[in-house]
Amino acid sequence: MIETKSIIYIVDDDKSILKALKRLMMSEGLEAETFPSAKDFLRCEYENKPGILILDVKMPDMTGFKLQEHLACSGSKMPIIFITAFDNTEMQNRINKPEVVACLQKPFTDKDLLNAIHLAMKQREI
Repeated sequence: MIETKSIIYIVDDDKSILKALKRLMMSEGLEAETFPSAKDFLRCEYENKPGILILDVKMPDMTGFKLQEHLACSGSKMPIIFITAFDNTEMQNRINKPEVVACLQKPFTDKDLLNAIHLAMKQREI
């Protein structure tokens, strides 16, 4: 079990992914908030609560990459774990940013995601 006071923010347009990941976080004793879009996430008070962002790459309206850029421009140091069904060169360029802890290709295992969360906490001392 991972111990933290941080919130795990999950942003994905797939409701079944949101439900499954929230259930996983709860089973590990982690607090999680889910958002069906990047715009919905930006409306929450994430600046006031330390956390880790699990972020889908391909979403309508605002992609995970656009949200990453927005957060970086606003000075956020929130660790990001990208999840995606796609693997391409743009992805490789994005994951070489300091805030990106991991990029997991769907379908990924619970263990891989939990290891990435643990790494994010350890690297960022959350």
